[in-house]
Amino acid sequence: MRRDQNQTNQISERKLVANDCSDGNGTTACLRALYGTSDYTPQALSTNRIGVFSMMDDSPNYADLAIFMRSSRPDIAEMSVDIIDISNATNDQNGHREDMVGLEAAIDAQMILGIAAPTKLTSYLVGAESNNYIDVLSMDEYQRKELTSNFDDGFLNWIDYLLNQERVPPVISHSYGGGENSGGEQYDRRFCAGILQLAVRGVSMIFASGDNGVGTEKDCHSLADPTKRAFSPNMPGTCPWVTVVGGESHHFGSRSEMTTDFIPMGIATGGFNTQVAPTWYASSGGFSNDFATPDWQAADVETYIESLNGLHDGLYNKQGRGYPDVAAQGELNDIIMDGQHFEGAGTSAAAPIFAAIIALVNDALLADGKPPLGFLNPWLYTTARNAFTDVTVGSSFGCGTDGFPARKGWDPVTGLGSPNFKLLLEAAFEPYKQRSNLTAG
Repeated sequence: MRRDQNQTNQISERKLVANDCSDGNGTTACLRALYGTSDYTPQALSTNRIGVFSMMDDSPNYADLAIFMRSSRPDIAEMSVDIIDISNATNDQNGHREDMVGLEAAIDAQMILGIAAPTKLTSYLVGAESNNYIDVLSMDEYQRKELTSNFDDGFLNWIDYLLNQERVPPVISHSYGGGENSGGEQYDRRFCAGILQLAVRGVSMIFASGDNGVGTEKDCHSLADPTKRAFSPNMPGTCPWVTVVGGESHHFGSRSEMTTDFIPMGIATGGFNTQVAPTWYASSGGFSNDFATPDWQAADVETYIESLNGLHDGLYNKQGRGYPDVAAQGELNDIIMDGQHFEGAGTSAAAPIFAAIIALVNDALLADGKPPLGFLNPWLYTTARNAFTDVTVGSSFGCGTDGFPARKGWDPVTGLGSPNFKLLLEAAFEPYKQRSNLTAG
């Protein structure tokens, strides 16, 4: 039987994944093979860039990054990170303290540059003392309601800074967040309005969904009625203008056991060899209480809710914005911390991975004289939806339940699924091919 070229390419890619992922860890070589970026070389280095948000003095360590790049990307000259101080931040390069300050920044920078280097990276560093989001979390209900639009907040300072810049990176990754309404609905809406302005300017804002499933036990109640049980969605992930990335787990085993299937982080229910997703954290997902289901997602949300047949009725808002939108590897991600190999995990690893992949798509567009993708979500749910591997096994736990189950199509566990770079490239150039055909006709 003769194989067509597509079948041959798929077999070749599976072999590449098996070879590069055979040591059991999500190394850079493994992730690049997994998502299909291994043979792509960035070209638009003068015009393309990636941004990443860091807070509480969590800055990337230059020495660790140098070790990581030498071991993971020996084909790339030494990379640096441009750090911009937004509000009295401290760029501490003296190693990481016992409280793991620097871990988040290490995951962000190393996941991004491992995939997208030599594309340049800018880290926006917000200081711990000026970041009053933490103070907001401790406010009582009255104080939250009194929150004004002038409240000095690190997240808002960062958004305002970006809006005041003539140029910002076309892709920005963000791995921090908290419970929706933790700072009050007014706070959530102001932050989301700032994201909208960046989206209008053509910036892809990519956020981690969180690592607490449908909610941690202390938050599993209605804000309007604390005696009523309810799932607890995460902000900023519920903002419709961000692209939210959930966590998935790929089986990194021996070559004979290697599979290119995916499962969501959380409780696996079988069908994945003997591999079970870890239960020490669950990829967050659900439905917003503040923001309505956007048009570009409405059909998927309706189909999913109907498939539940009443499961969890009363615990979530059926008219809310559903999240995440997509997913990426969220465990066994190999990084360097204090000069040693360390496992980075959670959606904090998934978001920068997806951001790096989108940055490479932008690179191809810019190199061809075309604009970057910009606001992603309408495109993801239409033209690009076939560029994802659907995740249909498992669920995300929380609030004393198994949470929302993964299903065929979009679901609030892993969204549309796991990205395929080459198919995303095809989807990105598809509109231009259509215009060319119309012109030729």
